Amino acid sequence: MQYAKKEHMDVNEAKIVAFNFLTQIYPTIRIEDARLEEVEISDDEQYWTVTLSFTEGSGTILSRNYKRFRIRAEDGKVMSMTIRKP
Repeated sequence: MQYAKKEHMDVNEAKIVAFNFLTQIYPTIRIEDARLEEVEISDDEQYWTVTLSFTEGSGTILSRNYKRFRIRAEDGKVMSMTIRKP
């Protein structure tokens, strides 16, 4: 997803990029109840940091996982994905 028409992506676009990346990187895992937990743009407005949480598992064994994404604002490239502790 490229953002050449605008100078930088906005918060909603950053959220979508993070969610799409999550579902592409884990295609075999059933991700449910995805939530936007945190979002922040860097002081220089070059990167978005987006934290998503989701439940994973089946039946009565579910766990909530947190992933933090660093996304370049000019083109939407995901630069990193890390685990965030709750």
